[in-house]
Amino acid sequence: MRTAFLSALPLLLGCGSSPGATITASEVVVSSGNMELTFTRGASFGETYMVFGGMVTDRADMITKATVVGLGMEAAIPIFNRFPDFHRCSSPGASLAQGATRQMNIVPANPQVQSKLEQTLAAHEASIQQGGDRVCVRLEGDVLEFASARIDGEDISDQLPHQLRQDCYLVVSAGIVDAQSALAGP
Repeated sequence: MRTAFLSALPLLLGCGSSPGATITASEVVVSSGNMELTFTRGASFGETYMVFGGMVTDRADMITKATVVGLGMEAAIPIFNRFPDFHRCSSPGASLAQGATRQMNIVPANPQVQSKLEQTLAAHEASIQQGGDRVCVRLEGDVLEFASARIDGEDISDQLPHQLRQDCYLVVSAGIVDAQSALAGP
């Protein structure tokens, strides 16, 4: 395994849109230093998630610029119907919610999406600190399917850990949604 790859590995663990992202109709190429990851644009998605955590960064050395840990409304509503306080750690429904959350490594399509993600996660933190309701976010975009990884032009795809090849999304639209409205369903 190449030393350059090992030193770049911590950078891949971050999340969000890189200044080196090139987005076309069929693929997304993200560059950071001498590393380049290529993803194909897969299925489109649009879903509202109850936020349980995440981070946003503007560091140029990060492959992705945002991570959102969320619970999709398809899973949240049935849990909410059984355990209305499921979002609290002390609730018997908390373990159900925890098991259904997912981490989304996000490549924002533009600075406006990056800004909305920052606002969403800041609102989430503020609400949690004040003992308020969870914040929800509506995300729309495409699932990204890992295609290749290169360092200095050399293909290192087979050396990239599996967990870094999944759960990546191109987000073209993001917006805060009222949690109670989202839990009420369509």
